[in-house]
Amino acid sequence: FVELAAPVFGGDCTIPGFHSLLFTGRMRYDSNSALRSLGVDAAGDPIIGSITYSATSPSASFLWQPFEENFTIRGTWGRSFRRPIPTDLFNLNNVEVIPFGAFIIGDPFIDPPEFFYSADLQFQANPNLEPTIGNQYSLTARWAPDDGLLRGLDLAVNWQSTVRKNDQFPSTLLSSILPPEEFFALEELFIRDPVTNRVTRRIDQTVNLARTEFERIE
Repeated sequence: FVELAAPVFGGDCTIPGFHSLLFTGRMRYDSNSALRSLGVDAAGDPIIGSITYSATSPSASFLWQPFEENFTIRGTWGRSFRRPIPTDLFNLNNVEVIPFGAFIIGDPFIDPPEFFYSADLQFQANPNLEPTIGNQYSLTARWAPDDGLLRGLDLAVNWQSTVRKNDQFPSTLLSSILPPEEFFALEELFIRDPVTNRVTRRIDQTVNLARTEFERIE
């Protein structure tokens, strides 16, 4: 972890519009490894799965006081890194199936159509999960006069935005994002009978979504 603060204006060094200006930068390096037993081989020896994720997470901020200390504008940016948890990557229950544990609703690929039927359910790990990379932005303006009739007033406006790449969600969430024709066509999540085309097994696992965004003003 490294941090650097660079004051540009402040104290005896000021010009109109720049009573104070401070820049701060930070850098953090993370390396995470996951080890987990995947069972045993034919000889009875343990099978060990491993995966390592590494990332550099920078962040930066500024603090600007254009006229005086009671009016402040602050901006921040930071990048975050979140690796998948080991139980989502490696799971000893990969072969465990719950009979008729999945409810199949609105399957568009069977004829005659059935709005609802049951299938086996399998909870499965996903060794192909990617870490989630997030970018957080914020901008805050605050005015708190310390004299005159408005002394004690404290006004602030804050904008925040978060953009995440490869966010991690349960695969069942895809049913509310994708149209049925795309969701039920995912062969990695649905195993079908070759004759009737009915789903015989639904596979639930953690998956990556391409991009998620959140924004708010308060």
